[in-house]
Parts: sequence; C-alpha cells; structure tokens
Amino acid sequence: MSENKKPVYKLTFQYKDMDGNIHQTSVHTSLPEMLEDDHEEALVYDSNRPGNSLMIDSIAGETTIDDHIVHTKPRLHVIIYTWIVSLLILITIVVGLVTLSL
Repeated sequence: MSENKKPVYKLTFQYKDMDGNIHQTSVHTSLPEMLEDDHEEALVYDSNRPGNSLMIDSIAGETTIDDHIVHTKPRLHVIIYTWIVSLLILITIVVGLVTLSL
C-alpha cells in the first residue's frame, strides 16, 4: 500500500497495562522513523479497555505528556494548510455571492 507515492508500513508494538497484562497495538504509517526513533515509544491506552491504545508519535503534531495529560500542538504545515483551505472556501463563497447578485 502507498500514500502519496510513499510506502505505508504496519508497525506492531507490545506493551503491558497497569495489571501486567501484555497487549499489542499496530500503526499504519508512511513515516516509520517517527515510531522507531526511541528505544521505547510512549503510548496511551484506555484503562477500562487496555486493548484500545494510541501511539503518541503517531498523533499529528508535536505531542507531550505531563501529569497524565496529553498536549498536542499542530505542526506548522498543518496550520498553513488549514488557513489556505479556509481562505479558498471563503473566496469561493464570496465569488458565488457576487455572481448571484449580478
């Protein structure tokens, strides 16, 4: 499988929950280096359903954890893309309204 002509990899990780039970989680990514850069990778999981987990490095943006709270700051290119798309939508609406009023 590929995304934007880049191969997509499936990475599988194993982790222990607070009770010592072992679980696995898989991530599909075109940026495996984001999930292979540390000896151990951080993840969060639902303590009521430990099989539901999310790898921190797979979240879009700059992510940190402190006091058991996950903070995510979008990457600059995501912010720029969002502004460009919003501007194009606004221009389309304005052009449409001007055309209708003529």
